[in-house]
Amino acid sequence: MKKWMITALSCAAIGSLFCAGTALAVSNDPERLLSWPTVTIGINNKTALMSIEHDSMDEDKNSRQEQEAASDSQHFANDKVHDLSDHHNISNIDIDSSIGNVVIEKSNRFEMVTNNGDYSDDNTSLYDFSITNDTLSVDMTAVNLPFGNPSSPELKIYVPFDLNTIEVEVNAGSVILKGFKSNRISASVDMGNILTDNIKAESLNADCNAGDIEIQKSHFKTMSLNNDAGNINFDGTVSDSLNSDLAMGNITIDLHQRIDRENSSINAHSDLGNVSIRPNSVSDLKQKMLPPVPLNIDIQVSLGEIKLSYQD
Repeated sequence: MKKWMITALSCAAIGSLFCAGTALAVSNDPERLLSWPTVTIGINNKTALMSIEHDSMDEDKNSRQEQEAASDSQHFANDKVHDLSDHHNISNIDIDSSIGNVVIEKSNRFEMVTNNGDYSDDNTSLYDFSITNDTLSVDMTAVNLPFGNPSSPELKIYVPFDLNTIEVEVNAGSVILKGFKSNRISASVDMGNILTDNIKAESLNADCNAGDIEIQKSHFKTMSLNNDAGNINFDGTVSDSLNSDLAMGNITIDLHQRIDRENSSINAHSDLGNVSIRPNSVSDLKQKMLPPVPLNIDIQVSLGEIKLSYQD
């Protein structure tokens, strides 16, 4: 492993590394300079640490396997099951939930499963839903606040087909999306996590006030990830642009795609925390089958560590 490190105490002390709009090339081999993406770094005149690594490994990493979440849904005693099999014209889902997790998952059946947890005095569902044309809308009604350590409500939607748009808003709880395709996804959480697993979509807009944004084994054309307090972790491919903005926490971007000079970009901004980007983390054997890595990388950190690495 070869490693180059630059410690920046202020903008003036960086030398050849400028704070805005300057291409960065660090290598002990001149031929490497032509293969590196364009990188601009913003230090904001604060103490920051930046390191660029070049890992040369003989052994290939284990390749990721795409899996479709096609397993049957499992029901529990207090679940309310709503069969939606007669509504195959639905292509849009709109959810507004006050508390509890929201799960949308690929399955071999089309149904909605709700569970009140301990937030209802009777057997009446906390969730109201309606179907208008091609849109399924779900809203949570008023909830009773139980004492002690109650179990939370949960909404699960199992879909056997691709979707057009998904819009989910949750005040307290997590949004979990697994195994399907969609054109546009928008997820907003005040307190909780946003997780995607094996998702393919044209665009993703994820906003989180307090919690983590976890993007796993997913592919998007454009992404916007915003978080006030928590971490942003991306593991997958992006063909156009990835914008991540974080007030306090760490940003980790692990791209599984080959390097190519395309009109793509990564923007990663963190006020307080670390930013780590690995633009090429797959073996040469798999590179030709994967999308090109974004070329332009813009990183801004007020206080924290910036780390870029690539692997032959």
